[in-house]
Amino acid sequence: MKNKLIITLSNGEKVFMSEETYAKWLCLIEAMQHINNCKSKNKLNVDKNDKWIKPIEFQKYVSARFPAMLHDVKIEEHLY
Repeated sequence: MKNKLIITLSNGEKVFMSEETYAKWLCLIEAMQHINNCKSKNKLNVDKNDKWIKPIEFQKYVSARFPAMLHDVKIEEHLY
């Protein structure tokens, strides 16, 4: 299955997605991890204040990071 990845969820269900979709999800996860690290480092309580949520900024990050992430996904896929 060229350009398709099979991901097995914790409940055993298999999900098929393209390399592109997988790379976009990874970019979003990476952005969320960065926010979580900043939150912990600065001892911010983001649960009480949602003004930090900027969907456009997430989209800009994903768009900027996507080409490199897609390249990484393609390289990693061929290593296993």
